[in-house]
Amino acid sequence: MRFAIGFIAGVLLCLPLVAEEKLLGEWKQFSRSNQSRKMLQWLRCQAKERFSPNKCRELQVPLPAFYGKLGLFVTIQEKYRVRGCFGAFFHKTDKPYQVLREYLHGALREDLRHPPFDISRLPEAKIIITVAAQPHSIRNLEDIYPSREGVVLTSTAGRHFIYVPAEIRNTNSLKTIVRKYRILDIKTFKAVSIQ
Repeated sequence: MRFAIGFIAGVLLCLPLVAEEKLLGEWKQFSRSNQSRKMLQWLRCQAKERFSPNKCRELQVPLPAFYGKLGLFVTIQEKYRVRGCFGAFFHKTDKPYQVLREYLHGALREDLRHPPFDISRLPEAKIIITVAAQPHSIRNLEDIYPSREGVVLTSTAGRHFIYVPAEIRNTNSLKTIVRKYRILDIKTFKAVSIQ
């Protein structure tokens, strides 16, 4: 009886992970499609629209599910250096293009780690969308795959630092952050990058 209860509890705990893996798989498939390129072009147009009178057409590309299950982050990268990143694991709305538009603005203007992005440099910049699973604890930074996983670091002061794969050069750069900010907790999350 005790075994049966433990087995059922284990299965119930794994169900959200299976659903999350399925959703990430759908985003991975989407990342290889022409639709993802249209979405990135639309985001680039949205960035320009903020600083010019031109208006972008609404994009009608259907996106895989994310709301309530997956995080979304927008990263601006120029010459392999991050110039801004903004996003969240939980969102204000289930409207994907509204969420992406808000996070794009955040990456351009609100990432306090970087000065506001100079829009005249947009032609040389890369816009990267990261779709993220929910974070789970790990013991050691050596256990992550920086090209496929991001991290959430929590300091002894209670500050949270989120790094998506586009922001992570290698585990040594993360170790420097761990030492500098006296990191207490390390979580990792699987991610799909669209670029």
